[in-house]
Amino acid sequence: MIWWIPLALIVPLFFFWIVVHEGAHALSALAEGLKIKSFKPWPHKISEDNWCVGYVIYDKPSRWAFTCFAPYCVDFLFFVGVFVAILFVGIDGWIGTILVTVLVCPLINTATAVYGRFTAIRKPDLSKIPWWCAAPFFFFLLLYCGAVGVLIGRVL
Repeated sequence: MIWWIPLALIVPLFFFWIVVHEGAHALSALAEGLKIKSFKPWPHKISEDNWCVGYVIYDKPSRWAFTCFAPYCVDFLFFVGVFVAILFVGIDGWIGTILVTVLVCPLINTATAVYGRFTAIRKPDLSKIPWWCAAPFFFFLLLYCGAVGVLIGRVL
């Protein structure tokens, strides 16, 4: 692996994944028939003391639980797609290094949501739905960690 590629990509990938995450909420809300009042997929100050990574505000509350966890379904599909690409391309060279780096985005997004849901440290999207709807994301997280572990094992 080429060591400097993950360092060069970390900030752009962070901002890209905020857009993907909030965009998944917005697309699901639009599919539900809601209107988007505000869409801010970038970190910003929401009050004197509070910062927000990004958000989508709808014209009325969502009736679909899917609107809350749509980004994590996107995480799973993206992770599977990139993992399959890595299996075909391999992890040697710069393309493989980029793919492994990109593979971490959905892992971090889902890990943060699962951790927040089951510890109540912060109020992520998954905290808005019943635990039995959020529980499968714990298993997605285990799959992600296992797959990344296999890739790291292959590199070493």
